[in-house]
Amino acid sequence: MLAVVLIVTLTAVSLANSRHATRDRASISAANTAQTLRQSIESEIDQIDLLLRSAILGLEREQVAGSRDPAVLKKLMQASRALLPHVEALRATDAVGMVRYGDGPEPPAPIDVSDREYFRKARASQWGLIVSEPVTSYASQNWVVVFARRIDHPDGSFAGVVYATVATERFQDVLANVQLGRNGAASLRTSSLRLVARSPAGARDEIGSDKVSAELRELMRTPITSGTYTASSGLDGVERSSAYARVGPYPFVVVTGVSTAEAMAPWYIELWGTVGLATLTLIVIASSSWLLVQAWQREIAHAAQRLREADRHRAWLRTAGDGIHVIDRRGRLIEYSDSFAAMLGYEREQMRGMEVTQWEASDPEVALQWCRTTQGDQRFKTRHRRADGSLIDVEVTSTTTVIDGEELIFGASRDITERRRLENETRAALQLARSSEQRVLDIADNVPAGIAYVDREERMQFVNAVLARWLGVPPKELIGKQIRELLSPERYAHRKLIYDAVWRGETVRIPESIPSLRGNVRHTETVLVPKRDDSGQVVGFYSLSQDFTERIRMESTVERQARNLAAMTSISDDIMVVLNEEGEIQLANRAFEELWQLPPGGANGRTISGMYGNSFFYDVIRPKLRHALDGQPVKVRTSHALPGRPTRVFDASYHPVYNEHGLIDAVVFTAHDVDDLVNSRDELAHTVEQLQRSNESLEQFVRVTSHDMREPLNSIAQFVRLIEETGTLAPPADQYFGFVKRGAARMRTMLDDLLRFVRLEAAAIDPDDAHQLDEVMQEVQHLLHAQITQTQGEVVVEPLPLVRGRRSLLVLLFQNLVSNALKFTPPGVPPKVRVSATVEADRVRVTVADQGIGIAPEDIPTLFEPFRRLHRRQAYDGTGLGLATCKRIAMVLDGSIEIHSNPGEGTRVTVTLPAA
Repeated sequence: MLAVVLIVTLTAVSLANSRHATRDRASISAANTAQTLRQSIESEIDQIDLLLRSAILGLEREQVAGSRDPAVLKKLMQASRALLPHVEALRATDAVGMVRYGDGPEPPAPIDVSDREYFRKARASQWGLIVSEPVTSYASQNWVVVFARRIDHPDGSFAGVVYATVATERFQDVLANVQLGRNGAASLRTSSLRLVARSPAGARDEIGSDKVSAELRELMRTPITSGTYTASSGLDGVERSSAYARVGPYPFVVVTGVSTAEAMAPWYIELWGTVGLATLTLIVIASSSWLLVQAWQREIAHAAQRLREADRHRAWLRTAGDGIHVIDRRGRLIEYSDSFAAMLGYEREQMRGMEVTQWEASDPEVALQWCRTTQGDQRFKTRHRRADGSLIDVEVTSTTTVIDGEELIFGASRDITERRRLENETRAALQLARSSEQRVLDIADNVPAGIAYVDREERMQFVNAVLARWLGVPPKELIGKQIRELLSPERYAHRKLIYDAVWRGETVRIPESIPSLRGNVRHTETVLVPKRDDSGQVVGFYSLSQDFTERIRMESTVERQARNLAAMTSISDDIMVVLNEEGEIQLANRAFEELWQLPPGGANGRTISGMYGNSFFYDVIRPKLRHALDGQPVKVRTSHALPGRPTRVFDASYHPVYNEHGLIDAVVFTAHDVDDLVNSRDELAHTVEQLQRSNESLEQFVRVTSHDMREPLNSIAQFVRLIEETGTLAPPADQYFGFVKRGAARMRTMLDDLLRFVRLEAAAIDPDDAHQLDEVMQEVQHLLHAQITQTQGEVVVEPLPLVRGRRSLLVLLFQNLVSNALKFTPPGVPPKVRVSATVEADRVRVTVADQGIGIAPEDIPTLFEPFRRLHRRQAYDGTGLGLATCKRIAMVLDGSIEIHSNPGEGTRVTVTLPAA
């Protein structure tokens, strides 16, 4: 009877302990999952809060800079939202609740959030992050949670809010990352217990519901931040072992639950196995007692067998609740519990006679070797193969014993697959939290501001790269340092008073102008924001520093340039006016104000239509203004008369003005009075016409003179030739006739050069007439072959490009230049001439260089005068029209010519011609 009571008591105690342990495991699993979700969601909200702070800083920076361009502010919001793509929208409102700019889904109509609770809280001077209950988005019609922060004007008055909307589906995705079993559930609720998201997802209308169990509602009335409880869900009625955790300083609570029925399922299997085992034991004891009464003699014979049975049962009791099995040294299964068969997916009878290699997933030889060599108590982890081929992770506890002289191995296998899965999920959640933390650090390092976190002992716990660069110290060397180590005693004493205000919970702004060692001044503003723990105590503060030095320097430069521009425009006689799209004058120079007899600045704010009339503005000015606003400058010549004044001619232009973002926001109108110039041009045209007629008359005179003089010259030359052919001339008469012959030849050459010179002005040039200078120079060398041979000269022509012009003029131009280079050479010295060219944009510079006698610099300006000679005809023959002809040809070809020389150093003549 005592044995029966003992077995029943041990079985009840074992089952009670196992049931309590199973419930504890479920509660611990739910609590761990809740804490993991709490960390993930708190990290998400920290990132959103940092995003809002960054957006507010950007808006305040633009506000200080005076920018009101919606496109710029929208780009700013887009850049901020790009840091957290899962934020559905990032927008900013004005003081009355109207959304002015932002980034996110386009709303069907302008958004007014003045009726939202978070807006009213912000307007009522609430600082810090404001979180709304789940609401329906005006823009996307999705359920969202709104995170908002107040914006202030520089004077501290309310300017609106910046808010980010996060779809509840985002939190749904975070909750879906954890596994709580088939009937498990995880939810995120606000501090008022309104549902934000749930996994598995329920109906859409469940969002915002506050149906929860009475146990959770009672626990939420306490200040405890986390805990566990068992209750039926208010939504689906399923009983769960649940855990809750408040999300840091934010008004959220994470609730996770594991189905009680699902968590207790292994225990019920254990319950029936243990009860069956105990029942079997009781039956055996009862049968043994009955047999003892009925056959005492047989009991003696079987006493040893009963002892073996008792030893086996005692071994099973040591490992009760797990998969119990007994194997011999050959690895053959001797005995096993029902729970072991169930663990491996077999019916009990199917496992009879199995070997260890049939369920052990490791190498069969290794398993058999272990059976042969294991000794004493062992605990290890391995994997078992189930009947369906799947593998499970198990923890095996074994011991060896000897029964009837045979060594047996008693083992208990515990399925740890679920525990391994939870461990993996926990590691994954921790990795996710580390990744989120790293993303926050990356964001902080890329924010254009110095960021630091200081603990209660005034030690640096975090420093971003920007602040470390300002301080000139690597970030790692700053961690752990106290502020007093980084500041001079005087600055620290001043800062200590500020830190005391922060420790009292105040947010402090510190504008500073800090002189550097180089004598420069750095302008900064630092904001110190206290951080509180769950109890509301200040445990540290965040420091956010912005460097405004460059902006102040740029503002000073812009102001100086504006003064310079005003001074420049004030002395100009041209009219200069800056107009907006409606023709309103933004700025006008003194010339315009004096034209209208206005005081300085008196034109600003006036409209062109009001000053010149509507018809003049809309018919004349407005079309050109629109072209300029589209980025197309306009230049026109027009005439206009102010009331009571004569009509005058103006050259007007409209040029777009681009702001720093590349957008056109104004047009500069200028008007230059060209009335006198136009009148002068008409007079000049008349004078040119008279000169052309005079040149034509001169050319006609030269032609007639050349023709009339050529006849007597030809006669003189012929008679001289006939007299010379007679051979009757005696000295010095033959010498005198030689002078006459050469003089007639020179006069004929002079007439040819003179006629060619006056004809150059009328030469017509085809703009598409292109010639290869290499070919031109080949023709020049052919024409000058006799001179080159006679002087034993050398002409080197480097590769030359294409030029535009008439070929005959080009040949004449370079023939004269090369001929001069061959001619003006010291006696007895063979001339050397080099022709080269360079291309500069649309012009070609051709240089003809020699090593001749050179020219004095003071004589160079007179060389291009007709009939100008520097040497006697007896020394160097010529008419004095060569270089004058070259200059005239260069001008006709839309080019120029210049000479560089010194006596005895040769001469370089450079001709500039249009490139083809």
